[in-house]
Amino acid sequence: MTADYGKPFGRSFWVIPGKFLAGCYPGSKDLVEASEKLHGLLSCGIRFVVNLMEQHERDHNGDRFIPYEEQLKRMGNEALRCFVWVIRREPSSAKSRIACAEPESRTRPSVASHP
Repeated sequence: MTADYGKPFGRSFWVIPGKFLAGCYPGSKDLVEASEKLHGLLSCGIRFVVNLMEQHERDHNGDRFIPYEEQLKRMGNEALRCFVWVIRREPSSAKSRIACAEPESRTRPSVASHP
C-alpha cells in the first residue's frame, strides 16, 4: 500500500514521496496566494527549503521575485512551533548560506527545492 502525499500547490511534485519536493517559486506578488503556498509547504511537512534562484533573477514580466523566506520562517514558528531552514545559493559561489537557526527537533524534515 502506498501513502498518498498531497501537493502543497500547483507546479510542485514529490521527487521522493514525503521526503523531497520540487517545484516553482513558492512566493507570489499576491499576499493571499503567497500565504496559501507557504502554508501548503508547511502542511506537507516541509521544514527545509533549498532556494536555487539567484538574487538578480526576474519573472517573465521582468519583475523581481518577492522574498518569501522570512514569512515562511515566521509561519513555521508561530503555527507549528518549529524552525524552518531556508538555504539560498550564493551568487558568487556554489556555496550556500543558512538563513535560519537549527530546528528544535532531531527528526529529519521533509525538503523542498525550487529553481
